[in-house]
Amino acid sequence: MVTTLHGRLDISDLIPLYREFSEQPLISISNAQRKPLHWANWIRTVYHGLPEDLYSLNKTPDPYLAFIGRISPEKRLDLAIEIAEGAGIPLKIAAKVDKVDRSIFVMSSDHL
Repeated sequence: MVTTLHGRLDISDLIPLYREFSEQPLISISNAQRKPLHWANWIRTVYHGLPEDLYSLNKTPDPYLAFIGRISPEKRLDLAIEIAEGAGIPLKIAAKVDKVDRSIFVMSSDHL
């Protein structure tokens, strides 16, 4: 059994948990994700993303900013909206909205 960790690991309450189960093999989604628990039993990094050759470079793109990910307080969609508005550049959002975070999306979408 292995566990792939997708969330933040810099939360102090996690340290005792991962110390207690230090033999548990873990998979990270990036090498940087490992830093808070650098001593954990990391066995592999599996990067999330798209194949490098899926898209080609557009040398004259329309200017826009992109928010890609998940709508939640720690992802700061509100800050992305503020930056886009301040820069006067359109913001395109492609994000998952979990039930628990729908109120955040509704508040953020008031700016759209």
